[in-house]
Order: sequence, then C-alpha cells, then structure tokens
Amino acid sequence: MVAQRDAADVQHARDLARAGDFAAAARAAHGVAGASATPARAVEAEALARAGMGAAADQAFGRAIREDPTNWALRRDWAILLLADGERRRARRQMEIAHSLNPRMTLPLDFYYR
Repeated sequence: MVAQRDAADVQHARDLARAGDFAAAARAAHGVAGASATPARAVEAEALARAGMGAAADQAFGRAIREDPTNWALRRDWAILLLADGERRRARRQMEIAHSLNPRMTLPLDFYYR
C-alpha cells in the first residue's frame, strides 16, 4: 500500500511539472521514499532546474545520481544545468560519464566535452 502511494506521489509530481508548476513538483517529489525514491529524486532535480533554482537543483541531481549512478539521462541533464551555471569542468565530467553509459546518445547542441 505504501509503495502505491509513493508511486502515485511521483506521478503527481510529474503531472505538476508537466503543467509548469515546477516549485510544487519539486515539493511533491521531495518527500517520496521507498521504491519510488529514485524516480522522485529525478523529478525533483528536473523541476528545480526548470524553476531556475540552480544550487538546489545541483544538490538534487547529486542525490539522484547517488541513488542511480548509471542513469545516463540524469547525468546528461545535470551536465546541461552545470554548463548553464558556468561549471564547465563538472559539466564535462557528467557528460563524459553519460556518454560512456550510453554512447549512442545525442549530445546537446553546442556541448563538446572533449
């Protein structure tokens, strides 16, 4: 029963983000635990990034990556955020890892890490 509630909370957070309410999406995703925690961290990080909360998004991406270190999409998105915040070295590192996890991924425009 708890797992179903957590999954419903993650879906609610995704719905809020799709509707453009990124602050509410981040709040909704933040409290999710259990088996749904990893996708919730991803939703939280993305929502914070889209809300323009760079430092909080950076921390949320770090938490999400610690929970799911092989998620190449999270690493790519974190790299884009880091690049936008002027963190070129950290962005390059995350993009290198993302690309090593998924060599077929398309690099974002104007993003060169070599």
